Amino acid sequence: MTSNPTPLSESVDLLLDRAAIHDLITTLFHCVDTKNFTEAAELFTDDGQILLPFASYPVTELVQVSERLFAPFHATHHMVGNVAITVDGDSAWSRHYVRATHVPDASDTARHADVGGWYDWLYRRTPDGWRIARYELTFVFSDGIAFEPST
Repeated sequence: MTSNPTPLSESVDLLLDRAAIHDLITTLFHCVDTKNFTEAAELFTDDGQILLPFASYPVTELVQVSERLFAPFHATHHMVGNVAITVDGDSAWSRHYVRATHVPDASDTARHADVGGWYDWLYRRTPDGWRIARYELTFVFSDGIAFEPST
């Protein structure tokens, strides 16, 4: 049985879409770790949704909720891996694992709250490129000091 090979241009387009989405993921976590929540909000569609284990809200509330959520932490460090991206025309989705460290006190960096789990994201192609339409976090574990977000 033979299969029809995918034309090179389609393969290149798919690779470019996947790279753009991977860059979107990386940029969002850079924004979170630098507390640039305004730029983070710009990575979402206008009707974007954020679903966390402890809160759900529209992207229009991302800046205010993130400022409250991350206020107790001097620094955060999000590491993302095992990124699986599927593109289907102008829609896409991904699942990627995360381990996030939250440091409340700059003078005691050995004391931190860690969480791990995965994200499931939906994306939409827009005139401005790929944007996040929905982002959902599932916790698998926590470690260190208690992680008690205040939303």
